[in-house]
Amino acid sequence: EHSSLSGQAFLRARDATYSEAEHEMLLTESKAYASGDDRVLVRPARHDEVDKLLQVQVESFEQQVGSLEQEEERLRQRILRHMQEPDLSTYYIGVFGEPEVGCEEVIGCCRADMLEGIVGIYAFGVRPAYQGRGYGRQILETVIQDLQKKGYPRIMLDVDIENARALHLYRSSGFTIRTTYDYYIIAV
Repeated sequence: EHSSLSGQAFLRARDATYSEAEHEMLLTESKAYASGDDRVLVRPARHDEVDKLLQVQVESFEQQVGSLEQEEERLRQRILRHMQEPDLSTYYIGVFGEPEVGCEEVIGCCRADMLEGIVGIYAFGVRPAYQGRGYGRQILETVIQDLQKKGYPRIMLDVDIENARALHLYRSSGFTIRTTYDYYIIAV
């Protein structure tokens, strides 16, 4: 944690190099659900939609990808592992269009992990072509509503401290910063 004096002292003693930081945010205020685009459907992802989830993750976070083939395989395995534990994790997918007429286009996705006494929203991404249109907010608010209906009143998420767009979305959706975690690299 950023505020941990003993942690900071340890890092100085080990000559650690700062890497990145993220805020842990907690939903503290339930906002009224704003009506979104009726053509957008947000629902739990099916097992046959791994490639769609992978597409969103790669496109949304491509600036963090090293070797694309290795990263895609690592992400695919992570998605499959989480989908094998439906009592612990649920992937949500946002799609645009009409599945009945075969023109369904994936917009974004996220994963909800049921932790002890709280749900964590992770891997939340919106494909770049769909960003800035309110679809991310619609996905997030629909997921929050679904989790609350299922009896999970405590919801949290993590966000990179430099991701201003995501921070604005989360704050305006009722999340507040609980703590900040700094990540360091220690040479061995």
